[in-house]
Amino acid sequence: MSFEDDLTAATQSLDAAAQAYHGKISQIDARVGAARNQIKDMMDAAQAQLTRSVILPYNPETIHSKTSLALANDPGDNTKTVWAPVAPLIGETEEPPDPVLHVAALRLMRAYAAPPGYYQIPQYDTDQSVTSMQFVFAGNTATSQQINEALAASNVTPVSPGHFSTRARSVEVPIIAIGGQLGVLFVRFANKVYPTAPAGSVVQPVATHGGEGAFAIHSVEIFDRQGG
Repeated sequence: MSFEDDLTAATQSLDAAAQAYHGKISQIDARVGAARNQIKDMMDAAQAQLTRSVILPYNPETIHSKTSLALANDPGDNTKTVWAPVAPLIGETEEPPDPVLHVAALRLMRAYAAPPGYYQIPQYDTDQSVTSMQFVFAGNTATSQQINEALAASNVTPVSPGHFSTRARSVEVPIIAIGGQLGVLFVRFANKVYPTAPAGSVVQPVATHGGEGAFAIHSVEIFDRQGG
């Protein structure tokens, strides 16, 4: 076989290898493209289900506490206070809040809860409780009793974001479809037995036990849940 024949054969082999290589690359590109489209479709679907509606801003430097708000005890349970509204700096919802149509996200700059009994000698001698704050979003004319009844009827227990630190956090807030045309954030303070308290400890009155729960709000964001 001549040199020219060898060169032609080698060139043909290279062409075949290049075509095979580009074929593999095309298959990979197609798979990557399909995966990207799938991710985009998922993101578009999620965005269609949840879109931002309104942001209610607060002064993040304002710290609210059990002492500063001075809320009365719940008439039916002295381990909790009554619910009270916490007004934003500006803004209001444009329609009544609805748990089916909306989602409420609370952005907290701090939510502090520390058990005084932890520091007692002996430990937890007279105080086995810790005070945390709880939040709901409801119509501006809702009463504390109405909120309690609505929570009981829906079997919902608000989260207690208070923590033994001052770090920022975000929590979803239950929406209660009662009271008024304008939505507002409500808060109450509630005691619970601290996890490391002695076995058999009981929840104590919020006015005299549990320490000084404190919180600062950055904002409340109300989202429209499309298709809800």
